[in-house]
Amino acid sequence: MVVGEFGETNCADNRINPLMNWLDVRGTGYVAWAWNATWTCSVGPSLIRTWTGVPTVYGAGYRQHLLSLK
Repeated sequence: MVVGEFGETNCADNRINPLMNWLDVRGTGYVAWAWNATWTCSVGPSLIRTWTGVPTVYGAGYRQHLLSLK
């Protein structure tokens, strides 16, 4: 099973972190959404703020979580 296209429409990471922790314990994969830097988070989740890759708080939180996995 893979959970796909999840994110936060407030550009934060306070909801995805508990979800990713829960999925990690259960060995379930996941994919964050989306790379649309021109979106505001009120339109939909966005991992980055600029096309050069500057992350939103949501994007930075997702990246940090992935880096913490061993």
